[in-house]
Amino acid sequence: MRHIFILICLLLAPVYVVAMPNAEKVILVLDASGSMWGQVDSLPKISIARDVIKTLVKDWDPEIDLGLMAYGHRRKGDCNDIELMVATGPVSPSEIEKTITNIFPKGKTPLTRAVQLAAAELKYTEEKATIILISDGIETCDLDPCEISQDLEKNGIDFTAHVIGFDIKESEAVRQLTCIAENTGGKFLSADNASQLKSSLDATVKEIINAKSHNVELVAVTIPGGDPVLNVTWSVYAADNPEGSALAWGKGAVPAYTLAPGAYIARVKAIDGQASAEQQFTVPPKGLHREEVVIAEEGVLQLFAVNSPGDAPLSDVRWTVKELKAQGLNGSKAGKTLMYGKGAQPEYRLLPGSYIAEVQSTGGKAAATQVVTVRPGVLNRVEVVLEREGIVRLTSRHTAAGPALDGVSWIVKDPESGETIVYGKGATPEYQLLPGTYEAVVKSVRGKATAIEEITVLPGTAQDITVLLPEEGVVRPVAVNSKGGRPLTGVAWTIESLPDNLEKGKTIAYGGGATPEYQLLPGRYLAKVKSQGGKAVMEQEIEVIAGIARKIEVLLPEEGQVQLLAVTEPGGNPLSEVAWEVFTVVESQSMDKPELLVYGKGPTPDYKLLPGTYEARVRSRKGVARATKIFTLKAGEKLSVEVPFPREGIIELRALFQSGVNPSGINWEIFSKSDLENTGAPKRVQYGSGVSRSFTLLPGKYLAVATFQRKKFEKEVEVLPGQVVQEAIAVQ
Repeated sequence: MRHIFILICLLLAPVYVVAMPNAEKVILVLDASGSMWGQVDSLPKISIARDVIKTLVKDWDPEIDLGLMAYGHRRKGDCNDIELMVATGPVSPSEIEKTITNIFPKGKTPLTRAVQLAAAELKYTEEKATIILISDGIETCDLDPCEISQDLEKNGIDFTAHVIGFDIKESEAVRQLTCIAENTGGKFLSADNASQLKSSLDATVKEIINAKSHNVELVAVTIPGGDPVLNVTWSVYAADNPEGSALAWGKGAVPAYTLAPGAYIARVKAIDGQASAEQQFTVPPKGLHREEVVIAEEGVLQLFAVNSPGDAPLSDVRWTVKELKAQGLNGSKAGKTLMYGKGAQPEYRLLPGSYIAEVQSTGGKAAATQVVTVRPGVLNRVEVVLEREGIVRLTSRHTAAGPALDGVSWIVKDPESGETIVYGKGATPEYQLLPGTYEAVVKSVRGKATAIEEITVLPGTAQDITVLLPEEGVVRPVAVNSKGGRPLTGVAWTIESLPDNLEKGKTIAYGGGATPEYQLLPGRYLAKVKSQGGKAVMEQEIEVIAGIARKIEVLLPEEGQVQLLAVTEPGGNPLSEVAWEVFTVVESQSMDKPELLVYGKGPTPDYKLLPGTYEARVRSRKGVARATKIFTLKAGEKLSVEVPFPREGIIELRALFQSGVNPSGINWEIFSKSDLENTGAPKRVQYGSGVSRSFTLLPGKYLAVATFQRKKFEKEVEVLPGQVVQEAIAVQ
């Protein structure tokens, strides 16, 4: 955590006077924590801080008192190591230079506490206070500088913090430092080296001096000439650019500004309320201009919820105050949310008028809505009656005297609509509900047991309700190839109810793995197990006994594994552009047909199959070649089967056109030449379209036919094994 140093300037002013009789006061707070030994531009940060401060105090404005505070310079790990080393008073450059020369970094960074102590030293609640904070890091003593800066601003007359970030590396540090400036109406500046640090300090001190010699004061009032409104924020814009960037901003009753002569717009807004206003004003060439801006007077709405009129306010409630969008015969309609919060008697500052107040029980379901009226300048207390709820504590047991079950989930429903009111899990959940009748549904989290109990909630009454849940049993099925064998891992399980007459059983549970566990209601079930990626299947009837965990073995036939390869020569590289099918083998006299068991594609597919004899069928994916092979697989065997495959060739056909002919609309057909010679009946083996086309074919002679504009052009071609042959056909 690194801070280079903190310069805190607290400038004090009376609340409603134009002149400033007291001297401006500044406290320079130096971070002397261990991170000060870090370097910027090859120089220790403590050295940069010393040099910048020495230069700063040499030209210090004699009308501004100066003090010096440091922290982290005496002890390591001490969040209370904060010391006012030079009391606030007329500036003494030599004393400050001598003091900072003897400061050596050691400890932590109690940033927030240092700000509090400096503010207290300057008596910020009595006079105007301004802080200049220079930091390169983050609070290390478990306090929130954002929150503290907000509190100081709210408690002070006019509290402002300007922040300079020096060599900032951490995003959280930027967030903290920026929010300090924003919370107090100050500016955030950044510096990456000694030169920028000095420039930022000079600019900030100039801001203090300008504020000291201001020529404009703004005051918010609810009536002309009335008392200033304290808790407001300000922004000032050029009159000819009202939607541009603010030229000045601030907080408090009478902010002071130094502005060039000209026309401006002042905008004021209540900090904790809804009131806002704007007004154009003109700054004269000379003299002090004081501008009153009339802002609507708000009222304070204090809300409290009770179960009966006159009862003590309920604390466990949350509130929302919304616009009253419409009011008529059909009631009132809520608009956008203006305020929200929780607690027994929240207070909200609002413009005069009517609103909708909504209150809801924090831990329950009771809610109420009421139209409320806010009068200006007074405390408007409104009582909202909230229906009294009851509490039910639910417990599930197997028997009335048994222990509470924790592996359960709960749903409380409306018995008529079926709407879920609340839900949760655990042994003894507690629900805060409106009076009435409900259904409490409890379910076993890991199992299938469920129970429903009708419950009645009584207003203002806490009840303990027990719901009896059937006791389940546990089964741990394992698939083995032999009794007592190792559990198989590559299997999938399904637990079904037993078939009832002609109806199939219903799936109760499913999963995979070597040792699954199922929590089920007592009874008999059908356990089905299947080899994942294979063909082995087995089913077995099992029994679940309440309160008992059982391991059940299911014998699954042992499979073998076969790897298929299509090769053009024994031991050759497997062909990749092929598709596979594996069929059962049946006797020639059998009426049964071969059954397709598995299929796929690629050079070396693997299949898990039961022991037996099979036929592997492979075909060319781009050509016409086919091949088959019968193989026998044994249990537990890993078999590699080569299927001899004819070597194909490629014929590339191209149509030749006369010049000027559009080369499109060509259709190709390839016929087997051997069929033409043997039977006289042409057999088409391939076809396609395009000016050029390639075909993958078995070696041999073919008749290539190109059809163009209903005319056919033929040519005898020959396909050679493993070769690419190019042929052209003239198309007239």
